[in-house]
Amino acid sequence: MAIKAKRLTFLPLFFIALAVILAMAIAVRIHSYSNRPSPIAARQTEGTDNSAASFTADRAASESGSQSIAVPPAVQQSPDVALAAAAAARRKRLAAELARPLGGETPPPPSTTTVARIVVPPRPVPPKPPAPSMLQKLVAPIVRAFTPAPAGGGGQTTAAQTPKSPKDFSSDTTPPTLVSIQFTPPTIHDKEESTVTMVVTDDLSGVRNISASISSPSGRALRAFPLQKGEGDLWIGKVLVPEKAEEGIWRMTFLTMTDNANNTASLTWGTGIPATAVLRVSSSASDSTPPTVRSVYLNKAAITEGEHNTVFVEAVDDSSGVAMISGVFISPSKSARIGFGCRAPEAGDVWECDVVLPKCVDCGVWQLEQLQLQDKANNQAVIRNTDPLIAKVAFSTSGASCDSTPPSVQSMTVQPQALSNLAAGIITITAVITDDLCGVQPNASAQIIGPPIAGQQPQSIFFPLSVLPDNPTMFIGRAVIPKSSAKGTWRLNWLQISDKANNLRTYSASDPMLIGIRFEVQ
Repeated sequence: MAIKAKRLTFLPLFFIALAVILAMAIAVRIHSYSNRPSPIAARQTEGTDNSAASFTADRAASESGSQSIAVPPAVQQSPDVALAAAAAARRKRLAAELARPLGGETPPPPSTTTVARIVVPPRPVPPKPPAPSMLQKLVAPIVRAFTPAPAGGGGQTTAAQTPKSPKDFSSDTTPPTLVSIQFTPPTIHDKEESTVTMVVTDDLSGVRNISASISSPSGRALRAFPLQKGEGDLWIGKVLVPEKAEEGIWRMTFLTMTDNANNTASLTWGTGIPATAVLRVSSSASDSTPPTVRSVYLNKAAITEGEHNTVFVEAVDDSSGVAMISGVFISPSKSARIGFGCRAPEAGDVWECDVVLPKCVDCGVWQLEQLQLQDKANNQAVIRNTDPLIAKVAFSTSGASCDSTPPSVQSMTVQPQALSNLAAGIITITAVITDDLCGVQPNASAQIIGPPIAGQQPQSIFFPLSVLPDNPTMFIGRAVIPKSSAKGTWRLNWLQISDKANNLRTYSASDPMLIGIRFEVQ
């Protein structure tokens, strides 16, 4: 009976072949490690004369500092016992050669040894290897898995090896750094004072000024204070907590630090200001509620330009009492504003506020835009014209001029176009400003900023512009560019001008009139 032979499928044969190839690859790798000749063994496999000559040349090269000696190719060792015995014999002959002077004479001293330089011929370019077969592609990942990685990461450049640009120590582009904040004592009563001690450093130009403020637990009371320079990096400030101040933890909510190159760091609570910047306040009569307004009304419903008007504000506070009231009226065209302050009453709760209109003014209805109130515990409140109590407060004006248009800039120039930051320099900005009716106010203000700095505010400088006595349209402003200021292109960031009717106009950096006002700091 014929036995039907079982046919093997392709898949088992493929895995058997793959296992055999893997075993062969491992065996070849192990064999290559065990039989790899060392440089000394390679030389020992050469003939006696060649070995002696090569060693002599190497010794001469090492004595004279030369490395231009051609090294003969290595001869693969054989595991045969006879070859091993022959290699031992050659080593013995080599030792005998080294035991006697070369050529039968005493070798010259190292300083007079002459080394013959052997020029190594260029290596021939190896032929391009043939494309791997499908089987080689399957085996290659297995072989690579057992092949150690070359030292040095295969020549790849790591992030640590990437060269960094050296810091330019003639240009200060880093704002001051806060190191520590401490309140002494950390706990006080209302009407008492605490000392704030800060350690602030700067990398180049030095710290110029520091200001800060603390706020009450509810955030309704704010207390601002400056700091004075102490010894070294120490800055000291005094914080006086008012009577009936809100009880609890007062936090430092704002901190501004500026160096002499106008780099500014503005820190807030939770973003730069540490959690240790707190002051515990206890109070026998804690006040955490700002004043409230009961009524607001005007003395006159209509006035002419140059006249006065009176605003009456009835305000009360639950504990410490009202300390301050102020407000702002806005013109019909929304281009002008008039601010006012209020006088505390000798008795009662009604405050009187004088509103003085300029002689040249916009005609129409002037609306009360907002009221600001503060009590004696520093709790503040702002009531805007969205509140019905404020929205109804307005008066009308009339006059001969009725100026509702702000002034405009006709031309601007900046000189010089470039200056060095090795010393303080001055930039002069000249502007021609005109107005259609009332005339330009004699003073304007502006800001210039330095080149962008990654991750921080650019350097900024505020400066005024003043009108020339003999030319009411010509304004001159001078800005001091400190030593070590940031190198690059500086530009005019904004310009603010107003006329005698209080119409205000602000030019931004994107305005065509300001785009060309630039200069270089080198």
